[in-house]
Amino acid sequence: MQDILDALNYTFSHAKIDSNRVYITGFSGGAMVTLIMVGKYPQIWAGAAAWVPVYDLAKWYQELRKSRYSYAVHIRNSCGGPPLEGSDSFLECQRRSVSSYLKKAYGKKVPVYIAAGINDNFVLPSHSIMAFNDLAEKEDRIALYDMAYIDKYRKIPDNLESSFQDSFFSDVGLPLLFERKSNTVVLKIFEGKHDIIFNAGLYWLSKQRK
Repeated sequence: MQDILDALNYTFSHAKIDSNRVYITGFSGGAMVTLIMVGKYPQIWAGAAAWVPVYDLAKWYQELRKSRYSYAVHIRNSCGGPPLEGSDSFLECQRRSVSSYLKKAYGKKVPVYIAAGINDNFVLPSHSIMAFNDLAEKEDRIALYDMAYIDKYRKIPDNLESSFQDSFFSDVGLPLLFERKSNTVVLKIFEGKHDIIFNAGLYWLSKQRK
């Protein structure tokens, strides 16, 4: 995080920058950092776009623990052991997670775009949904049972189904399945895996101003 702040300070010192159009975006782990930066430094950003972000490292550890991915080992090694609830390693995982920071940006009027692939087996869609809920109005938040349904069945539940269109997604063969907006946050769930659709996020960011 300090590297990002240092890069910003250097850029402002050496180039002509429009402070009303400073954006941050990232994919996967980079999306995790994007959302932490929004939570910690909301005053900087004119907009943020996070693709398939990790929301909670301890949750992610449990999801990956028996998978073919080695990231559970990385989390255990980085945080001082298995992040079992109440342990020091669990607290360390929380200290590094979006879940500890993003709520602080609620009401700060930072436009945030969050996108998840419904078939993502690496970072489950519920991570993106929980991030959306942190910034959304209470009546717009997505229920835990709907999150669990999406993670398990890789389908949008009947009570959330509707018709959603976004040419940025359909043009690359990954159609939009669900969209919800609340306050200044938007959630998009698309027919994809651990994917990023660059033009969709960049075009949206280009429209944002402080």
